[in-house]
Amino acid sequence: MDADASTVSGPLGPGPARQLERCVDLRSRIRQERRIAVSPAVERALELSEMHLFLALSYLGYTDELCPEEDEET
Repeated sequence: MDADASTVSGPLGPGPARQLERCVDLRSRIRQERRIAVSPAVERALELSEMHLFLALSYLGYTDELCPEEDEET
């Protein structure tokens, strides 16, 4: 993550920074679950949930990439 969540604060106070931190942690846990998904359907559902979570993260000021591993493959 580009910005330290503890220093991000806006007109809504420190709440968004704490939520950003929790959502980043949630994204990490979703990615772990995707790696051990019991079926392609479950993996796809988790992938879609990560995409929706990424949208929420962007609303909170998150600037990392959605799929950084794609850049590594090229």
